[in-house]
Amino acid sequence: MMLEKMPTGELESLRAEVEAMIATKVAERREELQSQLSKLLEINGSGNRNRRGHAKTRMVAAKYRNPKNADEVWSGRGRIPLWLGAQIKAGKDREDFLIG
Repeated sequence: MMLEKMPTGELESLRAEVEAMIATKVAERREELQSQLSKLLEINGSGNRNRRGHAKTRMVAAKYRNPKNADEVWSGRGRIPLWLGAQIKAGKDREDFLIG
């Protein structure tokens, strides 16, 4: 195929097809890898261990939420998250971020 001789419209159409195909193949490969990883974790029992090999503790409910990004929450345990530390330094109170 001689790309140099193709009209711009055909080239743009070809590019869109290629980008769509790449996105599809990347998504398929990601699903394959996630499936393989899940199977490996089940076989190893690693799904029940943390990075140091210790058994995972149960999840603790979140107590604080970042109003600017609802995905950022904190249980109140461990190191204070950066978003909350910045708000406290700016003069806000920790209780301002309590959930419910």
